[in-house]
Amino acid sequence: MDEHMTENITDSVYEYRALRIRRRSLTVKKHSYSRTTVSEIHFHNAYEILFIESGDYKVRCPKLIYEGTEPCIVMFRLGTYHGVSRINCETIPYVFHVINFTQSLVDEMPEHPICDEGYLDRGAIVIPIDREQLALFLPILERLEELSRSYTAELPRPPLMKVYFMALLGYIYELAKEGRGIYFDSESDDE
Repeated sequence: MDEHMTENITDSVYEYRALRIRRRSLTVKKHSYSRTTVSEIHFHNAYEILFIESGDYKVRCPKLIYEGTEPCIVMFRLGTYHGVSRINCETIPYVFHVINFTQSLVDEMPEHPICDEGYLDRGAIVIPIDREQLALFLPILERLEELSRSYTAELPRPPLMKVYFMALLGYIYELAKEGRGIYFDSESDDE
């Protein structure tokens, strides 16, 4: 475990962060940082997938589980303590897409292999990818973000949103099936 992490993890760090998606079952947003900030370990009531385009970062769940500077997909199960620390953003801009989705959306697609084979039951999955693989995801992520902005709690989710999302999960499933995934289950740790 990271020395600094041992000092910083206390009960006061754990917070329940309610998602801003409210009644929206799926949200997608791109973020870019050019300044280093500390990311608190937190948990929330939805699944989360991060597509990291670039950056110097450390993934925690809640202990340090991965660090890198290359493109990466990170998935967290709902209710899992997690966080991603951004490092040296002034040198390497940290650019990522975040997808949050609720259990209700998972319940709508029980036959999808990623759901059926239990990949979403893991505490965290880290899948390092290369630039070519990232390029396959970017058009889908951009379209999902565009659709995500077009609906609110009062407006229904655009039907195409689920189709794009299932395609994206299909790509992730294929990568995981190839053995590229690194799996972590926080319940097996002392935390």
